Amino acid sequence: MLILALAALAVVGIWYVGNAGWRTPQETVVVTQREVIRAVYATGTIEPVHGTALAPEKTGRLAKIVRNEGQSVAAGDVVAEMDSRLVQERLHEAEEQLAFASKEVARHRTLLKAGAVSHSQADTAERDYGESRERVHAIRQELQDLKLISPVNGVVLRRAVEEGQTLPAGAPAFWVGSLRPLRVTAEVDEEDIGKIQLGQTALIKADAFLTQVFEGTVAEITPQGDPVNKVFRIRIALPDDTPLMINMTVEVNVVTDRIANALVIPNESESGGFVWRLLDGKLHRQPVTVGERNESQLQVLQGLSAGDVILKTAPSPKK
Repeated sequence: MLILALAALAVVGIWYVGNAGWRTPQETVVVTQREVIRAVYATGTIEPVHGTALAPEKTGRLAKIVRNEGQSVAAGDVVAEMDSRLVQERLHEAEEQLAFASKEVARHRTLLKAGAVSHSQADTAERDYGESRERVHAIRQELQDLKLISPVNGVVLRRAVEEGQTLPAGAPAFWVGSLRPLRVTAEVDEEDIGKIQLGQTALIKADAFLTQVFEGTVAEITPQGDPVNKVFRIRIALPDDTPLMINMTVEVNVVTDRIANALVIPNESESGGFVWRLLDGKLHRQPVTVGERNESQLQVLQGLSAGDVILKTAPSPKK
């Protein structure tokens, strides 16, 4: 659990402590009150809310790219086609057989009425026609399966293949989806998932925007965790004007509590439960009770008040 200060501590002066046996002049800071937050840390990835990967059902050669990266697609549009020449040949043969079987069944129906063929012969013709029709239907479906079809409206987000390349069955070749809305999918340690609730604010940082912090809202919490990695998945909704882009890796702090008027000091100000407080021109070793901390700051629960001046870094005596 982290504590994130919403403002930096101000350096207000230099205090010379050489006469006390310590090495160098020390910076001082004024203890002030401000809002801090408690948060649960996680890492995540930016994803489209509506999007999916397209992969061939069978291993084969990619014959044609119909929609390229950045191009719009509607649900049902063909994005790419696998090589279908052998299947087309089989379909042509099956359709010829179906045409013959159709004529045969019509002929046998006429002959049956005239008593020129038996019911058994007519039934055989009917059975052959039905089997031929089913064979044509199955091959046409096989041809359809050789097309990679978008199930959503959006754009082609990415392709990982080239025309002529042999693609293994089930390997993602294209990604399609809508550019908005986006979300963060993040993994939270199971020991922290109980602190996460729907609607909580999430603070998001990405390496591409080092000076900016973005906000999102916890929209989903997966009911079942991963028993191997001991994590639960959460999804964080992002506003439509976010500059974050699909597949960016981000750091997330889900705000679980806000503390008004908290006292925060630099980590290095405290050593062994004490800080050095400047009072009436003299340094005093002041005991403090500290709460939680992050990598740079900690919360003081007892021992200091707003307006106190302390050494920014607890000095170490000369050896």
